[in-house]
Amino acid sequence: MSNNCPECGHSNRPNATFCGQCGAALTPAAPAVSAAEVADKAKEMAAKAGAVVGPAAAKAGAAIAPVAKEAAIKGWAGSKRGMGFFARMVTVGGRAAYSEIFRPLPIAHGEVTTPPIASTVPAPVEPAAILFVISLLAGWLIFALQGLNLAIAIAAIFIALLALSWLGVRRPYFTRLTFSGLVARLRRPGQRPTVPLYKFRVSEGTAGQPLDVVMVGECKGAPISQGALVELWGIGEPGRNELRAWKVETWDASGQPVGTLTAPRLIPLTVALFLPAFLLLIVWLITLVL
Repeated sequence: MSNNCPECGHSNRPNATFCGQCGAALTPAAPAVSAAEVADKAKEMAAKAGAVVGPAAAKAGAAIAPVAKEAAIKGWAGSKRGMGFFARMVTVGGRAAYSEIFRPLPIAHGEVTTPPIASTVPAPVEPAAILFVISLLAGWLIFALQGLNLAIAIAAIFIALLALSWLGVRRPYFTRLTFSGLVARLRRPGQRPTVPLYKFRVSEGTAGQPLDVVMVGECKGAPISQGALVELWGIGEPGRNELRAWKVETWDASGQPVGTLTAPRLIPLTVALFLPAFLLLIVWLITLVL
């Protein structure tokens, strides 16, 4: 390997002390070291270090390994339970919302024990209907958010509604009576509109527990008579043997349906918000693609 002079650049022999051209002092070139020698030196240093700290490290590793393994197993089991819970919530909540919207199930059945009584009551103003309108407006306003905040807001809304549907939350609820009553007030200021009320009692189920059934709003379909066997769709009043019904199906002794009486349908707020939230999710996904 040549030993170049730092002053004039003349190439001198490797072990030269002074430049043969200008006489400047030279620094002898370091002997070449092969890659194999470097690797051998590294192995030697690693072996020495292992001789000093190896026993302690091995002992610590033996103590930590089972703990780390157990923590990993517990973490995996917990994540599986969490994912299983989330999957059940999504599946059951989605099915519950779908069933409530498109295929509602009867809530009670029994025999009519009192003659139905018809009367009128003031048109209701249902808070859930107002909350529904406010929620729709607020839902579209979240598009003012950007990026991650928008994604978190949409996901939180949808998951919350799925969880409420999974838990079977059906209150508060509303009907179209709030909106029709508002229209009637605008048409006839100063007059409070009234709506029909239909009430009867049912001996519910095999236990024969009395159940007071109330239908509010204009009823359409086959009238109900005392002694009829019926299936009821509606929402029960908590702590009371009372059912706000929106559909009553009459059966004959052979178990065949012979008539249906319907009132304005009861719509749980959770279910009413589920479809708009789903639409909001679809619109957001489309904006991501576009």
